[in-house]
Amino acid sequence: MDNIICEEEALLDGLLHRLDPTDPFISRTICFPLEKCDELEERIKTMRFYGVKGLLNYGRVVIDKDIRVIGKGYSSIVVLSCMDDNYKPIVLKIRRLDSRRKSLEYEGIILDYLTPSNYTPALYFWSKDFIAMEYVTGLSLEKYIEQTITSNKASLLRMLVRIISSSYFFDLIGIDHTELNRPYGHVLVTRKNYPVYLDWESAKIRRKPHNLTMIASYLFIRSRHSEKILELLNIEKETIIPHLRMYKYNPTKEYLWLIKLVWGAYQRLV
Repeated sequence: MDNIICEEEALLDGLLHRLDPTDPFISRTICFPLEKCDELEERIKTMRFYGVKGLLNYGRVVIDKDIRVIGKGYSSIVVLSCMDDNYKPIVLKIRRLDSRRKSLEYEGIILDYLTPSNYTPALYFWSKDFIAMEYVTGLSLEKYIEQTITSNKASLLRMLVRIISSSYFFDLIGIDHTELNRPYGHVLVTRKNYPVYLDWESAKIRRKPHNLTMIASYLFIRSRHSEKILELLNIEKETIIPHLRMYKYNPTKEYLWLIKLVWGAYQRLV
C-alpha cells in the first residue's frame, strides 16, 4: 500500500475508477452492502463537490469478487481515493447503507478538533456520508513493538514517551477514544516514529477520559509484549498498577511518573 500514488500510472493499471455511476465498482462501494442504491447519484454529487476524482480498487479487504478496499466496519467501509486536480491520495470513509449510525458528522467534528494536534490523520472534509482524511502509512502498535522490542529498544522507548504524552493530551482536552484498551487497529506508528490514532467514531466527550490508563494498561499489563517492556523499564507490573489506579485522582502526577520511568530507561540505553 505504501507505493500507491494517485497519478496517471494508476489510471493505466486499472486501479483508479472515475466516479461513473454505471461502473460496478463505484456503485458497489458507494452503495455497500447493496450493489446499487437510490442514493448513488446524490453521493457522487457530494464527492465531486469536495474534489474527489475517483476510488481505487486496492486493499486487503475483499468485499465482493475482485472489489478491494482498505477496511470494513459495522458503520462504514474505507476506500483509498484520489482528490483534486493533482490526484492527491486520501482515505475516504463511506457510511454503509445498513449502518445504525445516521451520520458520520460527529466523528468528522471530533477529527476536525484534533487535526491540529498531528496525532490524527489530517481531515480534508466531512459530511453525513463521508469523511476524507490524510492517507497515513505505518505499522500497527503491536507490530511496531514486535519489530523494535529487541532490535531497536531506543526507538521503542522514544515512541512510548510519545504515546503516553499523546494519550494524556486527549485526556486533558476531554475526548475519550474509548477503544484504546484494544489499540490493535486504532494506533499506527509512522516511519518517523510517531503515533497516529484512528477510528474516532465511538469517541465520547467526558470530564475524566481514560485514554492514558487504557493504553498504559495494554502496554504494561495485557500485551503479549508487556513482560519484555517491563524488563526494559526495569520494573515490576505490581509497581505500575497502583499508579494507573491513582491516575483518575491525580492525572498530572501519575503521567509525570510514567514519563520519568520511560525516559529514564531511554537515557540508560543511550
